[in-house]
Amino acid sequence: MEKTSLFTGLWERRVPHAIGVYIAATWMAIEIGDWVIERFLLAPEITSYIFIAMLAFLPAVILMAYQYGKKGRDPWHKSTFIFVPLNLIIAGALPIFLVQPVKASEVKTAVDETGQTQEYVVPKQQYQKRIVSYFWQTDNLAEDEQWLQYAAPWLLSKDLERNEFIASLSAFEHSHIYNLLNEAGYESGLGEPLSLQIKTTRNHSREYFLTGSIDKLGDNYFLSASLHRAVNGKVTAKFSVKNSNLFAAVDEMSEAISSELIGFATREKLSDDLPVTEHVVANMAALEATTKSLVYKLKNPYDKNLVERLEQAYELDPTSIELQKLLFLAYQSVGKMTLAESFGEKILNQSFKLTRAEKFQYQGYLYRLKGDYAAHLKVLALWVELYPNSADAHSYLAQFEQAYAGNLEVAEKSLLKVIELLPNDMGAYYRLARLYESMGELDKAIASMQQAIDLVTDDISVNLYLAMLYEQKGLFDKAKDVYQKVAIIDPSNDSVKYFLALNYYKTGDFAQAKSIVASELDKADIALNRKASWITLVNQIHVTLGEIKTALGLVQSLRGDVENLPRPSQIQIIDKPEIQLLAKLGDATEQELKIKQALQGLEPPYTYTVEYLMLGVYKARNDQAAMQRYIDELESLNEGGNKQSISPILDYAYLTLYEANGDYANAKERAYLITERAKKTANGLLERFSYLNWKVELARLYRLTEQHHESEMILMDVLKEFPASVLAKKELVALYILTDRIEEARALDKEIMQTWNNSDASYVEFSEYLKLREKLDLPS
Repeated sequence: MEKTSLFTGLWERRVPHAIGVYIAATWMAIEIGDWVIERFLLAPEITSYIFIAMLAFLPAVILMAYQYGKKGRDPWHKSTFIFVPLNLIIAGALPIFLVQPVKASEVKTAVDETGQTQEYVVPKQQYQKRIVSYFWQTDNLAEDEQWLQYAAPWLLSKDLERNEFIASLSAFEHSHIYNLLNEAGYESGLGEPLSLQIKTTRNHSREYFLTGSIDKLGDNYFLSASLHRAVNGKVTAKFSVKNSNLFAAVDEMSEAISSELIGFATREKLSDDLPVTEHVVANMAALEATTKSLVYKLKNPYDKNLVERLEQAYELDPTSIELQKLLFLAYQSVGKMTLAESFGEKILNQSFKLTRAEKFQYQGYLYRLKGDYAAHLKVLALWVELYPNSADAHSYLAQFEQAYAGNLEVAEKSLLKVIELLPNDMGAYYRLARLYESMGELDKAIASMQQAIDLVTDDISVNLYLAMLYEQKGLFDKAKDVYQKVAIIDPSNDSVKYFLALNYYKTGDFAQAKSIVASELDKADIALNRKASWITLVNQIHVTLGEIKTALGLVQSLRGDVENLPRPSQIQIIDKPEIQLLAKLGDATEQELKIKQALQGLEPPYTYTVEYLMLGVYKARNDQAAMQRYIDELESLNEGGNKQSISPILDYAYLTLYEANGDYANAKERAYLITERAKKTANGLLERFSYLNWKVELARLYRLTEQHHESEMILMDVLKEFPASVLAKKELVALYILTDRIEEARALDKEIMQTWNNSDASYVEFSEYLKLREKLDLPS
């Protein structure tokens, strides 16, 4: 009865009613708090403050309901004036002691590449924002001020990137953005429609993008910017700044945009908030020169004159770390490695001006430049460890694990993480497929490309790569189906014709392949990079047919076209192919002369990639002493800390020496290492054919060590992907003769002689085959 009486009393005083209303009010206050936090990016602990404060004030609510809840007029109680204020003070103070402010960052401990344990403060993933900054088209600027349309948004993007919570990029840092705009008809990178901006931003899996405009009236700059959501292009905030100093205007706008993007996280300073003049460029003259250089680079990415333009900009501001970074990379592209290294050291000596991501990148680049690939990978692994949700960190680690023929399982794990983070990034699926190709997992590679096609059904390059994967499995008809599909999408696309010519070549229809190449090379407006690609393909055909002199002439015809390219590019396009073709003709004297000419003015590591070609000269002369001297030099370099860059060349040098002295067992072991490395790093047409040629060489050494079955299996695998491979057929003939399968050898002989019908008599492979052919006892 007492319990019932107590409840009845409370009910009459409407205590349960008051508690229910108060709970509803608390819930509503928390919901409002959550909405305000999300909308204005306020501190997340606000809802905890609300909940604890209102919970702590509940006793006062119960007391007031009990004392004043009855129907009718209630007398005032003295205890109300004591208890309620006291409870209010407690409710206000309690959250301060119980609630800890939410941290947008965390402290991590990790071991760096030198073995030292370090503490790092890193932003939490849920508070990071990723944006794209597009160039600003403005109609009111004077002709000599048009460059500001690029400079202002680039400066803004660079300053936003300084914030550890914001990942910002522009087309200057990521040329693929410009390429997408250019392909859509916006060659200047300006004036693209909102729909294209949304599509491009989504392709790069960014949540926001920035657009804007810049005007100049008198001495004042007027900057306006809009922050858009990538999901629908809706403007979430607008910003405007007026200032007579452009750099100060950018700093002001950057601060406002940062506050809008990350809200309460701005209270945590993970890096120094430097003025843009300290971490980009310091004056308008240098900014103008730098901007024009970067625009030039977008439109002329392979031109060696870029270095001169950047050097002129650097003279205007020698303190600019941004120009030091640009020159560091540019000097490497033109083979000035000593200068590049000195700039790399300058950059790391000012690491406080770098973002955390840049510290990892440039520290890694410098290790790479010095040939210490292991340290480079350790730096990238540390980046991934500290930022497990950074797509950039995982992408870099995967890229260089594969480039260095390292741990491809680590690369696979990183690329899968990239796809998890950027599910709409077609490029991530493409890179994963490339990786699976290197791992020999063709079914997985095909599955990855089919996922990419689900994202961008009409993308030409994705479909073409899928067709190439089919060809590697020997499914040439299926590949042609893809070519026909792509031809419907874009009948004039020269990439479709290129891969179709490649298909004809691999299947032995050389005339049709040559016809396609010839029609493309006859075009008057063909770009240099496309011309070089077509000549590379047709030269593969000429080499297969034994027409080495024709191929040599085509390579030499490009010399005048590449004068404005950096020296390393000239080496790749002209010098190395020319030397390798001379080796096929057995012309050791001319080969040696060309190697010495190519080495003039060249610095390591580019010298290594040319010097090793001397092994072909030593082989032609059977100069084993010269081979040994070269190996001794390489061993010395290897011990000097260049192991990763020297080891592949050393393997080839030992292979050449072992084969020369008849040690085929050791030669085979070296050939196996080279072949596996070639498989891991075969990311282009030449690299893929090089890998197949190494498989043929490995099969030959298996034959010479009497492992006939293994030799045949390797050769059959080559012919599945490349049915027209005359070198694989030549090696099979040697194997069939050795194993008394003369009729099979004679059948292949007909195919070989049909292919080499017009072969140069001096072609070394052809000459060797004619001697082998005598063993077939063919009727005269």
